Amino acid sequence: VNGFQGVWHLGDSLNSKLADATDNRYDGLSPDSASVKIDDGVIGLCRYFDGNDYITMPSTAQSRLSFDEGGTYTVSAWVRLDTSDNASHCIVSKGFEQYFLRSTYISTNVTSTIPLWEYVEFSETNKWQALNAAASEKTWSLITGVRQGTEQKLYCNGVLVDSSVDIWKNAVSRNTTNDLYIGRFATPVLLPLIEGHCYFKGSIDEVRILSKAQTPDWIRLCYMNQRPDDKLLSRRSDNTTK
Repeated sequence: VNGFQGVWHLGDSLNSKLADATDNRYDGLSPDSASVKIDDGVIGLCRYFDGNDYITMPSTAQSRLSFDEGGTYTVSAWVRLDTSDNASHCIVSKGFEQYFLRSTYISTNVTSTIPLWEYVEFSETNKWQALNAAASEKTWSLITGVRQGTEQKLYCNGVLVDSSVDIWKNAVSRNTTNDLYIGRFATPVLLPLIEGHCYFKGSIDEVRILSKAQTPDWIRLCYMNQRPDDKLLSRRSDNTTK
């Protein structure tokens, strides 16, 4: 409905599957030895990632979560980063060679002195196309990436923060065979300064993926209605409740 292809509120009980609120039913699993812990989130409960756990959505490699190069989609999540540690940490991804949100310290092939939120779309021609903005630890932030053809935008807390893409070249091909993951990349990254699964450490809430480019007004409204100090928290723009 309304372009929503995957919505994970992440407030499910510890013993239940991590339900997808859309009709696609791309329910998540935490297949490691310890389930991802429940914590207080932006809207009700969320999941806390300890740097060693993750969630995967099985059988989503070739699904409505996989978009053509030059396609149109929106990916967003509320995120609370625990600490800054000069490393990269995956928030949500459809593979390192398709699209993802993460925190990082790398921008335009240099190491940043501050943590960054980053939204990346991978192109066979241009390779990694990255947008970023300053991040802060121990604070909830709504990170939203929008792709529409060749246009790419990154919003933080409802505000457009970057639309000028940095290009990262490498002899790698586009790969759409990975399932969707929350809290790490599907397979280890083997590039200088970005090695391993890039596990996330902190809290993640309200992960949403749409097959449309959401408008600035819609993104701003989501932030205003969902932010922790707002009173309109029981309803969402995807017409579901927690």
